[in-house]
Amino acid sequence: MRSIYRVLLVLLLVPTAFFVKATPPLNSSDQVPSKLYFYSPDKTTGLRVSYNARKDMETPWRGRFFQKRWWGKRLLGESDFSIRRLPAQLLVSNTGRYAAAIGMRNYELRDEFEIAIYRNDGVMIKWNYLTNILPRAELGYYPKWTHAPYWTASINEGPQELLLTPHGQLRPEIQPGTECPPLRIDLATGAVLTPHDELVPWFQSRYAFMVVPEEPAIKPTSFKHQECATGSETVDFESLPTISLQTVLDRRSLINLPPYPPLAKVARIVGLLSIEVAITNSGKVRCARYISGPPQLAISVLKSALMWEFKPDQCPGAPPMVRGMISVRGHFEIGEQSP
Repeated sequence: MRSIYRVLLVLLLVPTAFFVKATPPLNSSDQVPSKLYFYSPDKTTGLRVSYNARKDMETPWRGRFFQKRWWGKRLLGESDFSIRRLPAQLLVSNTGRYAAAIGMRNYELRDEFEIAIYRNDGVMIKWNYLTNILPRAELGYYPKWTHAPYWTASINEGPQELLLTPHGQLRPEIQPGTECPPLRIDLATGAVLTPHDELVPWFQSRYAFMVVPEEPAIKPTSFKHQECATGSETVDFESLPTISLQTVLDRRSLINLPPYPPLAKVARIVGLLSIEVAITNSGKVRCARYISGPPQLAISVLKSALMWEFKPDQCPGAPPMVRGMISVRGHFEIGEQSP
């Protein structure tokens, strides 16, 4: 009787030994594959994504395009995705030919949208950061939004286009109902189809200087600064004859304005800066001094003023040196081409 029990016990344990796998310990270094499914809008096609769950989804992942049938799934193709993090959105076209991945990735010390378009035969059609596709904004300043917009993605099945639509709070001066055109990207080629001129007013801006015919608004200030040409001594401006602002503007020959100071960009400082220049009768600038305006903009403009050139004063008996004021405005240029 005992032998019969032993035979039955062996018959029960042998199949279990064949079909049951040992569970690896939690600290095992073996890769643990995980799968996610993404479907097209009409649910007829999809994408099965395999990734390594034990590496925080940072390893490259593989996708299998399939078509749903009543008996199961038919494989359409496979593709290795270069985005190293599972995207925030993964879209599949109804045809099952294209997939678009939109995710976040750290780029130049900030999180940026990462866009990739793949074909079901493994070809990567497009990969880039959104900031490299749009007209460049100056330090995150958006002309018509109070803050950086957030984006939603969809696929326009008719022309096979990826649509990226921005959303955000408009500035108070923008007319209600005004909408930014979506960013249209051709799935077959990765080309941007939205006209550049339609996006520029919404995204492109920069800080810049410009000479303006405005009289300075002189206010008491403790900031004093003077820059002089190399090898030249400081000039006593009070002892020099004065010419009018209009005369200075009429005599200007070459005025190259400097790049905007980086710290002034960060602080978003703009305003009217007035300086005074000592001009020799040959048209060279001997010295320049600060008069009024944002002090944060003064140093760069004063140093560049030493390279300015004016028309020589050929009048008989002209003084060897005169002084005159000139106004420079630091401002936002919206829709201009960045240098």
